[in-house]
Amino acid sequence: MEKISENRRVVRKLGKAKRCRRGKRPKSYANTDSALGRLRFADSRFLPLRRKAVQFGDKMRADLFRSLSFAGHVVGIQFPADTVDVTSDYEIVIRFAQLEQRMKMLNPDNELLIVEDNGQYSVAWRQHYCTGRTLFYIPVLSLYTLLRTNRRSGELLLGVACYLIRHAGIPYYRDRSTYAYYQYEMLYEWLTDDPESWGEDSLHYKLNDLNAANTIGDIMGRKLCSKYPLSRLEELSKLIPDDPFGQKCRSLAEMTLRLMKQYPDSCLFEHMRPPFDRDDYDGCIQPDEYFAFVYDTDTWSGDSLIESVSSQLSEYDCIAEPEALTVFDHSDVQISSIDYQIRTIELIRQLCILLNFNP
Repeated sequence: MEKISENRRVVRKLGKAKRCRRGKRPKSYANTDSALGRLRFADSRFLPLRRKAVQFGDKMRADLFRSLSFAGHVVGIQFPADTVDVTSDYEIVIRFAQLEQRMKMLNPDNELLIVEDNGQYSVAWRQHYCTGRTLFYIPVLSLYTLLRTNRRSGELLLGVACYLIRHAGIPYYRDRSTYAYYQYEMLYEWLTDDPESWGEDSLHYKLNDLNAANTIGDIMGRKLCSKYPLSRLEELSKLIPDDPFGQKCRSLAEMTLRLMKQYPDSCLFEHMRPPFDRDDYDGCIQPDEYFAFVYDTDTWSGDSLIESVSSQLSEYDCIAEPEALTVFDHSDVQISSIDYQIRTIELIRQLCILLNFNP
């Protein structure tokens, strides 16, 4: 993966591509996996109107023709040989548009940029995945219950969850070093700092909820950290389920096995960073703040957790999301990919759906 160095900067975009824009934040949040609401997208292009106005210096023009040639070779576009007739600013825009059209076929939300690094100008391909400002909180209580009521389906999803913790690196709320653990500690302090204000029955109910979160969390934590559930996943996925829910669980297990084989050493957070025009993480939502295993999302602790986290994260002005930048500055460039991150996020999304709506 190419990273923007301290001396590399984005010079311009020859046309506007889809970008995430902050939508109005709802006044309240539903208790779902999309508790933070969604960003909106702009889908406008002004390239034809800007062609005549685009002007490049001699150095920049030569660099861009070379970089466009490298990029065309990678994606299979044969541009005309650079002659006096074609080395014009207008021709750069035409080639840029052709290249962008070809690469957007891979993902329409990605964009083509011009970057400058120590006086060298290049075309760069930015891949970005918008998570929709979603809290991807996986409920452990639902998995714990499923193992008791539907063991075969439960063991399939246990293997999937085990993969997400051991390989993808999703934080577990009973791990003291995680953001989710801190949030549960804050809930406990909130209850115990002024117990009289809650009322005896209400306080008893809420403390029992948090105690259950600790107890069940520790039980499931030992299961999820074990190699055994994951080692049995392939064997279990070969069994034919006899109900629609079991079939969905099996499909998710097969998706997990494909990820394991295709990306044996990948981690979900390895290609997550702030937007390309920011070099620091200050004021940005971090991946471990919106990806986590939690106790539940429907209990009092779950509602309070989502409300608290939503309130905190709403103060941030950006979010670290999957992003890769491929700079075409030589002829044998390999296009960086965030395919693993996109597929793993979809795996998490489907797991949340199955656990939240299991029969």
